[in-house]
Amino acid sequence: MHQDLVYEIGVEELPASYIEPALRQLARDAEAFFKTSRLAYDSVSVAGTPRRLVLKAGRLQERKADIDEEVMGPSAKAAFGADGKPTLVAAGFAKSRGVELSDLSVKTTPKGDYVFARVRKPGRHTMDLLAEWLPQETRALSFPKSMRWGQGGPLRFARPIQWLLALYGKQPVRFSLEHLASAPQTYGHRFLAKAQPIPVKSAADFDAALKKGSVMLSQVEREEAIRQALEAACAKAGLALVADDELVSICANLVEWPGVVLGQFDPRYLALPEAIIITALREHQRIFSARGADGRLAASFLVVTNGTRKNLAGVLEGNSQVLKARLEDAKFFVEEDQKRPLESYLEDLKTVTWLEGMGSVHDKSERLRRLAEWLCIHLQPEAKADAARAASLAKCDLVTHVVGEKEYTALQGAMGSLYARVSGEAEAVALAIAEQYRPSFSGDAIPASPAGQMVALADKLDNLVGCFAAGLIPSGSQDPYALRRQAAGVVAILAAQAADLSLREALEFTLNLHRALPRESAKLDPAAFAWLSDPAQAQALLAKLQDFLKARLEAALVEAGHSQDRVAAVLSRRHDQVREAMARAMALDQLVLRDDFDMAAQAFSRVTNILAKAGEVVAVDAGLLADGPEKLLHERFLAVRPNAERACQQGRFDLAFDELAGLRSAIDAYFAEVMVMAEDPRTRANRLSFLAQVAGTIGLIADFTKLAKR
Repeated sequence: MHQDLVYEIGVEELPASYIEPALRQLARDAEAFFKTSRLAYDSVSVAGTPRRLVLKAGRLQERKADIDEEVMGPSAKAAFGADGKPTLVAAGFAKSRGVELSDLSVKTTPKGDYVFARVRKPGRHTMDLLAEWLPQETRALSFPKSMRWGQGGPLRFARPIQWLLALYGKQPVRFSLEHLASAPQTYGHRFLAKAQPIPVKSAADFDAALKKGSVMLSQVEREEAIRQALEAACAKAGLALVADDELVSICANLVEWPGVVLGQFDPRYLALPEAIIITALREHQRIFSARGADGRLAASFLVVTNGTRKNLAGVLEGNSQVLKARLEDAKFFVEEDQKRPLESYLEDLKTVTWLEGMGSVHDKSERLRRLAEWLCIHLQPEAKADAARAASLAKCDLVTHVVGEKEYTALQGAMGSLYARVSGEAEAVALAIAEQYRPSFSGDAIPASPAGQMVALADKLDNLVGCFAAGLIPSGSQDPYALRRQAAGVVAILAAQAADLSLREALEFTLNLHRALPRESAKLDPAAFAWLSDPAQAQALLAKLQDFLKARLEAALVEAGHSQDRVAAVLSRRHDQVREAMARAMALDQLVLRDDFDMAAQAFSRVTNILAKAGEVVAVDAGLLADGPEKLLHERFLAVRPNAERACQQGRFDLAFDELAGLRSAIDAYFAEVMVMAEDPRTRANRLSFLAQVAGTIGLIADFTKLAKR
């Protein structure tokens, strides 16, 4: 038999950011519990609102399955006498396991012969298991901050728990949690439903009971209701909504029955930059902006309400007053900031520490300027002047009133760009300042302007090298400085360039900029900052950074649709140039479709595999080559090598493959007749060195040993 399960934890209003992480933990823990309890189920789902966290399990098995378990007992020598009859030891073991003496068996183990008993463990009823697990799981749910209430018992939760509902089919699961007892009843919307409990007859009736109580349990349903209400309100007023899916999701976790009301603010604040107005509405009050028919921002805002239609005038008035105060502050900040040219804020950056032991933000600005110039020389020569100027001014807005007062930190870059224009900077400079943080999230576009790409690339490289140098290396899920995201940004920007760049050279140049920074050595931990004076430590740091960027390049290639084995083949030995690696991955996807690919790849792999036994590679001595297949392969390789390498330099990996594939028969003959691991050390070293040359040229395309067999 199978029944559906529903478990609801009713609480006082949870912070919106607490809901989804708690639901993910609830689902994860439920699946783990059902697995360890040997309970089959069809599905596990979770849902939540500000006042409830809900777990559902579809067709959950009614009883834990019985299992037969073989239990090891005493040694056969202790269990049976010389006459073969069971001793008191055997009798005691059989009794303790609930079996007959005749059911015991002897088996040979690594320790010797031992007695075993096959024991059947009957499964328990699911109702009993749930009554034990549900209160344990409720206590185990973690939140950024938890609290105690009432008499201050041991129970901690994000907000006070008000009720508990647990139904397995039509049967209430009875348990207690501190002062609360589970009951087959729920509560509806705080304002739209009556305060009395709503009885729930079965798990199947739960959703209908909530709808009766004016509660939309599904977040997807609430989000769609919010979108429709926003669009309807805008259409009625002749406005166009400023779309914001993330804000829709946030608001959906603030309400149980969404509604929308349109309000107005003083039009004189429209003189402020649009980004400030939109941010003030969004970040501080969780309300939406709209545009008029002319495409400009309108003096309107849309509030998502929690269903009630009462006192809407009061709701609008409250939001208007708060918004007025926010915008008035912003107006003052902007006016004060614009009394100075943007460049004048550079001096203020000297008082702001970037990272402990890694200098000030002013130091960072100087590094960014020099790094942006270096990058432009290699990638965007025509953008050098604009990129250098933008990099120098990029962090100035961090000490302005708008950003520095922590009210509008999300506008860093945007405000610097605005102030750059007001200060008379070139448009390319202002645009690059605005684009410096892109891509800022997965799926975000890279900067559109060449100068913006170079400033963004410089900023990300400097952040990566600086954080690694300061010991702030991501581990596991911990990445407080978003270095994985920034490394992914480096890969994305480099992939879009017309030329290629050595990651090793870029990282080394950046590290040298950090090493040149004047520091008070007495304040530094010698072990943590050994890379400053020890070249070996500096090289080790660069190796860690290269591996970190390689992992992001690998992720980008997999995300682009390349298989794991082909990505491994491309990056096995060569991952220093992003564009080139991506080109090789695309070429390999086409090469594997060729009829001659498998045979050529097999031959290439034979060359590479034997090099695992190679020692130091030495110069090849043609005089030591034997007549026949060895000299033939050497001659043919020397003939095709320049063509293959030139084709790789031109990005024509298909032509390089054609050249090298022509060596297949010579390679096969070589391995059939030549003893690579010859007894003579000179001959052996010469042959391995020759094969290393062949493998090196083949490796310009890929490491074919990494490809999965087809």
